[in-house]
Parts: sequence; C-alpha cells; structure tokens
Amino acid sequence: MLDSLGDLLKLLDVSSAENILPTTYGSLQPPLGKHRLKIVEFISVLLSIGSEVAEMRLIDLGAIKHVINLFFEYPFNNFLHHHVENIIVSCLESKQDHLIAHVLDECELVTRILEAEKNSALSIDLTKRTLSSEGRTPPRVGFVGHITRIANKLIQLANSNSTIQSHLQQNSGWTEWHASILTKRNAVENVYQWACGRPTSMQDRGRDSDDEDFRDRDYDVAALASNLSQAFKYGIYPSEDVDEAQASQERDDEDVYFDDEAAEVVINSLRLGDDPDSGSLFTNSNWFAFDEDKALNDGPEASLSANLESPSPNV
Repeated sequence: MLDSLGDLLKLLDVSSAENILPTTYGSLQPPLGKHRLKIVEFISVLLSIGSEVAEMRLIDLGAIKHVINLFFEYPFNNFLHHHVENIIVSCLESKQDHLIAHVLDECELVTRILEAEKNSALSIDLTKRTLSSEGRTPPRVGFVGHITRIANKLIQLANSNSTIQSHLQQNSGWTEWHASILTKRNAVENVYQWACGRPTSMQDRGRDSDDEDFRDRDYDVAALASNLSQAFKYGIYPSEDVDEAQASQERDDEDVYFDDEAAEVVINSLRLGDDPDSGSLFTNSNWFAFDEDKALNDGPEASLSANLESPSPNV
C-alpha cells in the first residue's frame, strides 16, 4: 500500500474540482465526498498501527498536513473531523519525536486551533471550500467540540512529554486562550458538576460511562423497571374511577414499557425509602402481592363490608 500511497493521496486534492453542493447553511465547493473520506480513514488506520516506515512515508508525502487542512476547510463534516482527530491523537501519542514535531511545527496545529477559535463563524470568503449563505448571519463552525478535545489531549500529554510542554509554553497565545477560554469551557461542560439532570452522587465519580455507573448502583434497575412497569400497568395509583383503572390494565405493553433509562429518571425523582415511615414505594419488597392476597384473605364478606362502608357511584 505504501508504494501506491502517493497516487492515492492525489485523490484528496480538491483544488481542481468544480462541482458545488448547496446546503442549508451555504454551499460546498466541492463537497468532500465519501471516497476522500475513506482515504482519510485509511491514513488514520496507517498511523494507528505504529509503523515507523508508514509514518515517515505519510510525513514525506505531506498527507498529515493535508488532512488537517481539510479538517478546517470542511467545518461541518463531522465524519472527517472524527478521523482527523484520531490521526492527530495518534501522532501526539507516538513515541517518535519527529512525528510529534511534524504535527506541532510543520502542521502548526496549535496555531490553527487558536485561529479557528478566534474566527469561529463560517467564512464568506469565496475562495473557501465551505461558504455561508448570502444575506444570512454566518453560523458557528461545527468542529469546536473536536478541537476542544484535541486541546485537552495536548494538555494531558504535556505532563509527560517535554516536546509538547515546551511547544505550548512558548506560545503566548495558547497560554492566554487556555486560561481565559478552555478552562471555563471545560468547567461548563463537566457534566459531573451540573446541578440538574444527574444524581448528586455522580459529582464525586470519575466516570465517563453512564453504563458503568448503572451497573454499580445499590439497587437493581432492571427489577425496579419491571416493578414500575407493573405498577403503571395494574393501576396501582390513587384513582376514584374504577373504570379508568380497569381500562389501564388492558393497555398495550408498549404503552407501559419502562426501560432502564426511564426507570432511572423515575427512581431519581422519588425517595428511596430513607424514612421507614414514609411509605416509599421502595420500602415494600413485594408491591403487587397485596392485591391478590387481600382478595383471598378478606373474602367476599370483607369486600361487601368495605363497599357498604365506602359507597360510591360505581357501587
């Protein structure tokens, strides 16, 4: 593949393409297309295998610099952004100093990030690949989340890599942007500090996966989901209209189905039985036995007595 890589990379050149694709935000001239995207993905794979020969070949052909340019030329192609971010991270995490230096110095990664942050609106320059619609306010570019992750990766790796650390320290613009923009952005986007929509216990958890947090909960979410589903299915809620309760029993399973996420929302909105006298749903280990048990234990006389004591229009 390396012998044919030069010819393959020629397909990434969009300078001679004349086709224009209108979009909701403006136009692409030309659109990147799926074939160029697959080439970028192939470069990402080449760098992920850690082959020094492949790395040197990509550097010599200017492939890494070219795909980074495409990253900024197509600000709304998140498929492209995903692969280029992987390429950049592979280079920065490489043990080869020449690859790290290539990305930082020759590709000017940090400078490109700072320029994109400074000019975050879509360009109206007719020479650009992606143009904003005339007469409309240019939208914000769509790769800010990706460059935020790349910037955080740079900071993380700078703690153990003197080359990256020295490069960042020598860039005064980076220091200012990190202090005034990136730090505040990370604080705002830290979901574990949000006061709404998350259980307070998650604030102290250093997890990136909600699934891991689900598995480590004290209670069985699947069992609670099943209980909640039955509770809504069999009408275990205050209601004076017996007909309405009976109608709810005949509802379709799709109408009463609770998945883990739905159960989590309900569970977090209820008290988990901290107060033994609170009558919480979660203090009763057998929620649904009492309906049938009561009917069996009380018998028809108790039922008749109860009806006589509490007359209603239905009786």
